[in-house]
Amino acid sequence: MNQIPLDAEDWRRLASEVRTADHCHGLVVREGFEDACGKPPVSIIDGRGTEDESFWPACGYHAHRYGRGRLVPLAVIHASLEGVTS
Repeated sequence: MNQIPLDAEDWRRLASEVRTADHCHGLVVREGFEDACGKPPVSIIDGRGTEDESFWPACGYHAHRYGRGRLVPLAVIHASLEGVTS
C-alpha cells in the first residue's frame, strides 16, 4: 500500500468505496470508446498520490496490472468498515 497515511477523510472514502464497489473502474476500450471494465471487483487500489487520486475497486486483471503494491490490505478495509481510524 502507499506509504501515505490515511487521514479521517481517507478512512471515510475508503469505507464508502468498499460499501458501494459493484464493478471494476479500470479503463478498457470497447469499439473505440473508453469505458469502465465492469467486471466484479476483487480488490481496492489505493490511488492516492497518483493521477487516480483516490481509492477504486478493481477486478483481478486490473488489480494485477495497476495495483503494483498499492492494493489496500484486507485489515485496513475491515478497519474502515468498523470505523477504526488509526
